[in-house]
Amino acid sequence: MRKIIAELNKESDNFYAEMLTKTLGVVTKGKGSFNAGTDAIADFMVKAGIVNKYRQVDGSGLSRLDLISPQQIVELLTYVQTREYKEDFEHSLPVAGVDGTLKDRMKGTSAENKVRAKTGSMSGVHSLSGYTLTANGDKLAFSVFLNGVRSTKPASAFEDAVAVLLSSSLSQEAGENSTTDSPSSTLAALLNPILEQESMRGVAIGMIVGSLDHKNKEQILYARNADALLTPASNMKLLTSAVALRELGPDYTFKTELYVSSLPDKQGTINGDVIIKGYGDPTLQTDDPSGIKDGTGLLRFVQALREKGITRVNGRIIVDESQYDAKHLGTGWAWDDESYGYNAQISALAVNRGAVRLDYQPGVREGSPVAVTIHPKTDYVQIRNEATTTPAGTENTFKIERERGKNNIRLTGSLPLGEEPDYERIAVEDPAIYTGMVLKEAMEQNGIKVSKQSEVQKGVIPSGSYKISELQSPPLRDILIYGNKNSDNFYMEMLLKRLGADKKGAGSAEAGIEVVQESLQKNGTNPAFDMVDGSGLSRYNQISARQVSSVLISMANHSSFEHFYRSLPIAGVDGTLKNRMKQTDAENNVHAKTGTLQGVSSLSGYVTTKDNERLYFSIIMNGYTDASKNFTDVQDQLAAALAKVSLTHH
Repeated sequence: MRKIIAELNKESDNFYAEMLTKTLGVVTKGKGSFNAGTDAIADFMVKAGIVNKYRQVDGSGLSRLDLISPQQIVELLTYVQTREYKEDFEHSLPVAGVDGTLKDRMKGTSAENKVRAKTGSMSGVHSLSGYTLTANGDKLAFSVFLNGVRSTKPASAFEDAVAVLLSSSLSQEAGENSTTDSPSSTLAALLNPILEQESMRGVAIGMIVGSLDHKNKEQILYARNADALLTPASNMKLLTSAVALRELGPDYTFKTELYVSSLPDKQGTINGDVIIKGYGDPTLQTDDPSGIKDGTGLLRFVQALREKGITRVNGRIIVDESQYDAKHLGTGWAWDDESYGYNAQISALAVNRGAVRLDYQPGVREGSPVAVTIHPKTDYVQIRNEATTTPAGTENTFKIERERGKNNIRLTGSLPLGEEPDYERIAVEDPAIYTGMVLKEAMEQNGIKVSKQSEVQKGVIPSGSYKISELQSPPLRDILIYGNKNSDNFYMEMLLKRLGADKKGAGSAEAGIEVVQESLQKNGTNPAFDMVDGSGLSRYNQISARQVSSVLISMANHSSFEHFYRSLPIAGVDGTLKNRMKQTDAENNVHAKTGTLQGVSSLSGYVTTKDNERLYFSIIMNGYTDASKNFTDVQDQLAAALAKVSLTHH
């Protein structure tokens, strides 16, 4: 075992760590799962005096859902020093300048051969935790966590400098550094107590507030860690929508085209293919009761075919998604969310936001299957309903999941009588083929016969094809209202790739991001931030509150501001803020974009003060909390305080 642990720590071997975690589950809990393994580790942490305020979901640290503080790591390292296996543990750690992941670090310094520590690094994250011997022979436990790292080299250099300093000598007591760098004492007195509540302990918070009404130039009224690069979640949508308005314009529309490879004969038969080409219209829909109200109706294509006298198709249904690249999921998106509608695959041709909607409710009586209906009614997905109805008051364990890489949807668990009807949107595998299938089924239902041999296939429009019809989406300004108010990831990803296709000739997220970064930099945003998608679903996105606020400022001076402002949720009124800040001064006043991922919460937008001064603000929170409501409650208190304040300027 000590050899395995040494390999695991010295080489930072993720596979070893995960195998060991599951083994712990088997040995202590009788179950070889991550959950059982991390439960066993939690029992150990309790013995070490670390009871809560951390989260562990894997054994290696590969997941970005793991959350722990340097102080807790130091407490753990200190506890290990009291145990009989302390030497085995210490010997498993990389030694500075000698072996493992520290072999080439701290060579020729006072830390060489004295520091034994575990390294950690992934995109945006860097850490070093372990032990060092000081010049006077004391042993210290230390932990350095760096989040918001844009380059590995300076991060390693900083950690090494800390370790070298600790191993030479310590002549000063470490002091607490104030994190407030705010010029306005009025707002500091108002906002700091809200931010320093017990529920926010250990949470990294970046916040900035400024005025849009200062006649000379905008003035920053409050700043706290305003330059810390943090994961913004859906606040990323502010960047995508701002640049879409700037670069495409509020009246921009998406098209979808319908072609046939040969014209119908006298009997109305096409001895060729029907081709549908997508250009990334996010509103393309059949019956999607949860989508935008007046989206692009796919079934209008069936009407167009009938108007051309077409009664039979002997060829294939070809779907052309070539406007966008074939990368259907964003960088850093969680694999275990792939079946959910908010994580839908991105294709230039996708109907109903790349998802089916399953409406469900308890069956008629105890023991009967859960009642379920699907929109649209299609054979593209297969449903296995193993879920049963249980007596009222029993535990609700009902679950809907799609098998990874397939279109098989399973309903499991139990749904108690008396539970309200609800629905779940499930993302489909390969949205372009899904769109073609839905079109084919609609043709057949509307009297256009399709040959038994006919298949839905991917391809491009054959040369010499005839265009039958073209559909236009609602204008961009309306698309943004739906996308921002409902925080729709699919809309924003489709938009990002459109920016790339229109401005760079490449329908990829990377090309779209280039457009966003160039446009924002031109308009005063510091470009030193990391953007990897258009929606904020990825945890690889890193941006500061100051950078988000610069987007808010530049849009306030842009001709499309009205459309940008109108797209944001209104506190207590609509969208993702519908049920927040009710009966406060912020109600019907704050227009702001929310952002939520596990361990991440943000709110950025505009508020008008008591004396009618227009302010912009950005709040980004990263860290552990036992309930995400702690984050949103604090944000709501901050926004309400800003709405209530009176700032009289001389």
